[in-house]
Order: sequence, then C-alpha cells, then structure tokens
Amino acid sequence: MMDISLDLHPRTFTMEVVNARGEVVFEQRRETSCQNLREAVSVVAGRKRVVLEESGLASWACRVLRPCVDEVIVADPWHNHLIAKDENLDDQQAARKLALLLRMGAIRPVHHTDSLERQLFKELVLMYHDTVRESTRCQNRLKAKFQQQGVRCPRRELYRREGRAHWREQLPSAGARPLVDLLWEAFDQAQERRAQLARRLQRQARAFEPIRRFLAVPGIGWIRAATFCAIIDTPHRFARRSKLWAYCGIGLARRQSGQTTGPVHLTERGNRQLKNVVKGAAVTAIQAGHNAFAAQYERLRREGMSVEKARLTVARAIVSTLWAMWWNGTPYRPRGEDDPPPWPPASGRRSAA
Repeated sequence: MMDISLDLHPRTFTMEVVNARGEVVFEQRRETSCQNLREAVSVVAGRKRVVLEESGLASWACRVLRPCVDEVIVADPWHNHLIAKDENLDDQQAARKLALLLRMGAIRPVHHTDSLERQLFKELVLMYHDTVRESTRCQNRLKAKFQQQGVRCPRRELYRREGRAHWREQLPSAGARPLVDLLWEAFDQAQERRAQLARRLQRQARAFEPIRRFLAVPGIGWIRAATFCAIIDTPHRFARRSKLWAYCGIGLARRQSGQTTGPVHLTERGNRQLKNVVKGAAVTAIQAGHNAFAAQYERLRREGMSVEKARLTVARAIVSTLWAMWWNGTPYRPRGEDDPPPWPPASGRRSAA
C-alpha cells in the first residue's frame, strides 16, 4: 500500500508519496485542478490511499480522487499538533508529516459524503444557520446602540417596523439616528434572506425520506430535522450512541493519567450547529408536554436531577431516537418508560468514519 499525502491549497498542492517502509519515493508540486490531482495520483502504481487535512477544498478533493485511489482520508487538523504547532513549516514538510501521522495510526478522520446532492444540501443548511447568526448579531448591535444612548426599550418593540419611528426619536443624539437606520436595514435584509433560505430548505428537505419521518419526533421541525440529516449524512458513521452524543456536543469526557482521574464533564468539542439543534429540541419537547420526553424530564426532576442535566439527558434521548429511526428505517413510536429504546442492532453496527 502506497501512502499519498497532499498539502492542498486553492492555487497549488504538494504531494508526497511514501512506500511501505516509510521512505519518500516521490514528491511534486503542481497547480490545483481536477485534472492535475488525478494525473498526480495516477502515476503511483498499485494500491494507494490519499490523506489530506480538512479544509474548504476537502469535500471537492474527495469526490475528485475517490474514483482513482483505494481510500481517501480527510484528517481533523485539530488533532494534528505535529503539524499545527511546528514553528518552522512549509508545504513539503506538512505533507511529509501528514504521511507520518497516517502510518502511525494517529489520524482522526473527518467524514465527507460521496453525494454532491447531499453536499449541496448541507451547504444550504449551513448557509441558513449563518444567516440566523447574522440576524442575531444585527439585533444585538441595535440593542447596544440604544443602550449607548441611554434609551431602554423592550427588545421586541425595537425590531418591529411599526414602532421604529417612535424609538428613533427617543435617541438624544441626531448623529446616532443614521447609524440606527443602517442597522435596521441590515436586520431587515438578514430577516428576508433567512425567510428565503428557510423556504428553499424546506422544499429541498421534502426529497429526503428520513427527514419526513423525523418530523414526528417531539421538538423536531423542518429546520432541525434537515440540520440533523445534512450534517450527520449517514447513521452508520457511529458505532455507539456515545460517539454520536460527543459529535453533537452533548457527550461526556474525562481525563485520566496514571492513578489520577479527573471529573466527568460535558465535552467541549462537537458540532456547534447540532448542539444548538438538539438542545433546542429538548427545550421545545419539554415545554410542549404530553410526550415521552417531557415525561422523562419530569421524572428526572422528581429524582433530584438539576434542570441542566435533565435537559441534556432528554437531548441525548432525542438524538438516540433519531439515530435509531434512521438506522432501522422505522417511524417514530412513542414508548413507555419500561420499554427498551430502539437502538440499532449490535450485529449491524459499524465503526465511525
């Protein structure tokens, strides 16, 4: 097996080829293009695998190279401290160290879908969430601008079109009024884009059968179902539900060294979008009441669990339910407290990709 490591940039890429003995047998630097990537790896005979670090080009590179090699591995750069923390580094050394990490088994792979359709749907979902954050930033700036002028007003009143003229006149400084008008304009534009993207997202989400089934789960609507489906891509990525919880940012972590074991704490990593989605779904399901997740929350609170821990437990239950429905291809069926959870069969589980 020949290992090919790529240090990929928008203009150029550097390629290092390492043989089974760990020796560099070939290296080159070329302009980045689909044709050049395929030609570069095609000169390597026999079985071969390619490794590159996660970047904005990684998804495109995977689709380009997968037909030409036996395996494409995208490495999580957060774990590649051998590269990231080197003060003296160039593209050639980065590619060589990436090959070394691969041979050591120290690469943490990042999942990328094979389907261009699913990749574009994921990009639409992420664009929607970017617009939501942009809208929130505009709201915060508006509130801060009024507070800087000593004007206090209800948050909802500040964002409505009907009362803007009234609140504009409350500003003691005439110079602040044009700035507020610009902030209102940016907020309106963000809200309009958000509504447009939400409509487009819902139309495209209807084409994905798992998303339609997810809507039956309490706390899950079109946006949350689409986000979960788009980012997870396939339920077979995770061998255990604890791996899925960690990826969603609601898993547990613990440090251990020698005889010393640190306290169990909520993981500081995970996908931020999924974390917001599943925690929001838990809050919605609990507030709605009259469902299995609300009953679970009430039972945990009666047993003395704190509000935050009970919500996290409910969030994990919602994630596990979505995962099992997706894996088994079954609809949502509310279960009693004594019923076993519909986990995927142990014999059919595969390791995370």
